[in-house]
Amino acid sequence: MIHIDLDDSGLQQRTENFEKAPEKFLAALWQANVTSAARLLGRIKGSLRDGSVGLRVRTGKLSRNWSMKTPEILSDGKGWLGGIGTNTDYAPYHEFGFHGEESVRAHTRRASRTKKASAWGARGKDVFGRRASKATFGVRAHERRVNYAGHPYLRPAAVALTPTIRADHLEALGKVKLDG
Repeated sequence: MIHIDLDDSGLQQRTENFEKAPEKFLAALWQANVTSAARLLGRIKGSLRDGSVGLRVRTGKLSRNWSMKTPEILSDGKGWLGGIGTNTDYAPYHEFGFHGEESVRAHTRRASRTKKASAWGARGKDVFGRRASKATFGVRAHERRVNYAGHPYLRPAAVALTPTIRADHLEALGKVKLDG
């Protein structure tokens, strides 16, 4: 979970103002959160698409599946719940990396070229009694050791946008008009 701290200087004055018109302040902060989440979402998707985080784009699924949940007011009326996220299983793998053992299921591997075929210049010719372009090999289930450092994209985007997010929230609070 990423946490962004806001400067609490002048908190007493803001607290007194908030007590005068809490619904106005909550509405302003709600809008600032929506704006900030949209900015962060755009930064994440942009960095995944342009390859600036070191991940090769193969299908674009990781970038496409990031989305924003519009904040919903809590039942007690004292806040809201929302945010951004993704439903891809491998997003945390790329964000945080992985070090450990992983089970690989048995599967069939289809090779368009075999090492022997390409070394002999036999592309499309028979190799081991099969056409090189249709060679398939059985791979047994096994454990493999993984040391993947990851390529963070969410955390750097959040850190880069922290000053902007703070400014958005302070600006939203500053625009609240108090009656009387």
